[in-house]
Amino acid sequence: MKNRTVFLIFCATIGPFILFGQHYKTALGFRFSEDRGLTYQQSIGNKLTLESLMTVPQVGDQFQLSIILEKHINIIGRRFNAYFGVGPQTAFSRKEKLFVGNSYGINTIAGLEWSIRRLNCSVDVKPLIHVAGKSNAPLIEYQPGISIRYVLIKRDGFWDKAKKKIRRIA
Repeated sequence: MKNRTVFLIFCATIGPFILFGQHYKTALGFRFSEDRGLTYQQSIGNKLTLESLMTVPQVGDQFQLSIILEKHINIIGRRFNAYFGVGPQTAFSRKEKLFVGNSYGINTIAGLEWSIRRLNCSVDVKPLIHVAGKSNAPLIEYQPGISIRYVLIKRDGFWDKAKKKIRRIA
């Protein structure tokens, strides 16, 4: 009984100050920009996600793969967030053999996201800095876009459950 009371006091005092950066653990959807593609987000920690992008340009013969580590910042609760991140990117030519004629770069991203039930929408700008590969690409390529994702796994409401237990005791 004493351990339970100490735990509940801890949750009541520390819990409200710990906020999760997003409403979901796993989301899958589409990204619309100059390129079209798939986006997959996985929460890996408090306010951190890994986003995997596979995009295909409307014109051209390459497809791009990116993995971006993103940091989320709550704006209004955990359903409306700002985020920023960075990660590696590579583009493969569909005409060339694998690893021949490819380009490599660093993706950065900054945006806003809003979750409504199991729908997650985001607006962002994703500057791509080309590091190596084909020389006809500009050094920096800005890729603003909109992503719409379906939340496959919601974040468990641990703190919500702890608050309910505290209210029952009080």
